[in-house]
Amino acid sequence: NMLIGVILLAGALAIIVWIVARRVSDAVSAAQEDRQQTGTVVFRMSRAVGRTVTYLLPEPAKHWFLRWDALIYRAGYFPPWQSEDLLGAQILCALIGAYFLYESGILGLWAALTLLPVLFFIPIWILNSRRKERQNELFRQYPTALDVITLCMESGVDFTSALREMVNFLKKGPLVKEFEMVLNEISSGLPRAQSIRNMSNRIDPLEVRMSLL
Repeated sequence: NMLIGVILLAGALAIIVWIVARRVSDAVSAAQEDRQQTGTVVFRMSRAVGRTVTYLLPEPAKHWFLRWDALIYRAGYFPPWQSEDLLGAQILCALIGAYFLYESGILGLWAALTLLPVLFFIPIWILNSRRKERQNELFRQYPTALDVITLCMESGVDFTSALREMVNFLKKGPLVKEFEMVLNEISSGLPRAQSIRNMSNRIDPLEVRMSLL
């Protein structure tokens, strides 16, 4: 009987975490589609909380939390999101999620407090999931992009112009956004080699990174 109770409790907790994760994921996806994301209440609250907590943290803890920039880059949320904003979102997710579970009567006070660490890492799980989806899509687009760039350069077009032709050809997708950022950096005066290195740091597939470098 005790074993059955433990299994049922674990299943119930898994369902609760899944529901909360789905709601947060939907909210994050909607925010990303919004071109005015920096003006949303969630973003402003996350940034305010994250910057305040980061300011109060000791240096070792601060560096630990601020290492998430690479994950944010590779999930496609940078800019405007940064590590301190993600920290704020984690804190809000934990507190609001625990409050919702307690106030709705789903869990008691101590059970909701026990789930705080799990709720705290839900934004990280969502980012990891988004990163994998984005990198898979990027990897699928890359062969076509490489073919277009190669054909353009073989016809006598320089590399930067070939990038523009490729962007115009593909029109949308994570790889297009990455190369648009490369073109913007080159236009702003950043050396082409550095802009390509910056792009390689924002993507995961090893084959793509090696070919860029």
